[in-house]
Amino acid sequence: MASSSSSIYLRNLSPKLRPALDLLRSAVAALPNSSDTVERVLDVGCGNGAMTKYLCDAFPNATIHGIDLSAAMVESARQGMSSIPGLRHRRVSFENDTIENFIKDDPTDPGNVPGKFDVIYANSSLQWLPGLKRAEILKALVASRLQPKGGVLAVQMPDTAQQASHLLMETAALRAGLIDQMYAVVAQQRVVHDTSAYHRLLTPICRDVDIWTTTYVHQLQHHGSAKQAWHPVLEHTRYKTTGLLPYMRAVGGEDTDDGKRFLTEYNRLLNEAYPVVNAGNSSYKSGARLTLFPFKRFFLVCQS
Repeated sequence: MASSSSSIYLRNLSPKLRPALDLLRSAVAALPNSSDTVERVLDVGCGNGAMTKYLCDAFPNATIHGIDLSAAMVESARQGMSSIPGLRHRRVSFENDTIENFIKDDPTDPGNVPGKFDVIYANSSLQWLPGLKRAEILKALVASRLQPKGGVLAVQMPDTAQQASHLLMETAALRAGLIDQMYAVVAQQRVVHDTSAYHRLLTPICRDVDIWTTTYVHQLQHHGSAKQAWHPVLEHTRYKTTGLLPYMRAVGGEDTDDGKRFLTEYNRLLNEAYPVVNAGNSSYKSGARLTLFPFKRFFLVCQS
């Protein structure tokens, strides 16, 4: 690993960024040569560009190209480029596009992003694709966009189908009488990442396939104020992991009567499953109200 990038893994260990940085560290470790030799990086689902500066640090001589289906996120990423140190010495670009369209683009067309990438980094983005479509995309990424020798594909996705916070969404839908409206969402959310299936999919076209899962235990605080009327896990799944987003869409949003009824039931179930405790010690004599929230994630790193 290049010394220029050795500090990025200690710079920000917030719960939100830790899985993304763990994925980046693993991608760097999987390279056959120094990260200084990487010339092109594709960031799939770049969002607002939160990882761009870390990708720049990890691959100091590479151009970085991010794609995201949200035009608003892409615009935010572009506006944030000015805050990245040394950006004027490199090329960083962002594109509003889906991964499906990006793969289909003719790389020889002057109007499209050309060629192959040394590293394809997909952090918490491919989980939105249905299972069969995701398999097609992974194979297409390796075949059409990854360097054929020594390229690295790095993928991280939530693996939450069997954890209480997500199973209770289905229970809340049942108890709120909304299972019919939410049935398609429930069926999709039941999908578990099958490690053997991914291994069989990629082993014929990749030299090394490394798969693992990690459970991160978040300490979610509850401030007990009027601004935090909901359980900390509900707040987290609304704003941090977007786990509730498909359910809310199915009932027209959280401001509808159905949305309010669902959230009220889900909040009650979470209070039973994830107790909020008052944790106090010599540093916090008055205590801090929090709950422990285990969150499982799936990692896949392969080298061509």
